[in-house]
Amino acid sequence: MAPAAASPPEVIRAAQKDEYYRGGLRSAAGGALHSLAGLITLLIDEQIEIPERPHSQQVGELLFDARQLASGL
Repeated sequence: MAPAAASPPEVIRAAQKDEYYRGGLRSAAGGALHSLAGLITLLIDEQIEIPERPHSQQVGELLFDARQLASGL
């Protein structure tokens, strides 16, 4: 036995209900992805030591030392 056809108001309410739940799922999925990205960033920061960039004075000293060595060759 086939189900009875839905009336237009029932179809509209069903579509609104679908959209409501779809929005909740999108929001939850977006939140989960954001949390996952934060966790991955945290894990990477804990596992990889990123050396600090030398200060400009140190860079200048390194270039000076390199030129001194190159002129002695």
